[in-house]
Amino acid sequence: MVKELRIAGFKCFKDIKLELNNLTLFTGVNSAGKSSAIQAILLLLQQRQSENGLLNGKYIKLGRFQEVRNTIINARKNRYRNDSKKCR
Repeated sequence: MVKELRIAGFKCFKDIKLELNNLTLFTGVNSAGKSSAIQAILLLLQQRQSENGLLNGKYIKLGRFQEVRNTIINARKNRYRNDSKKCR
C-alpha cells in the first residue's frame, strides 16, 4: 500500500506531500486539486506498469506534457513518487 505520495510540477501542485491511509478522502472547494491528486495516483500506477512513462494509457489520458505541467513555476518536468520509489 502506498502510504505517502509526493507530487511536484504537476497541474496545480508546486510540491506537495500527501499522507495516505487505508481510507483517504479528498475534500475541498472547487479547483483545490482533488481531481489532480487522483490523476497523479493513476498516472503513477500507469507508469509503474509501463516502462515508457506514457501520459496516455490504460488508466488515464492526460494529453500532452504542456497540458499537465505547472505553468506557474514553469515546471520542465513532473515528479511524483511513493514511499518505495524515487522521483521520476
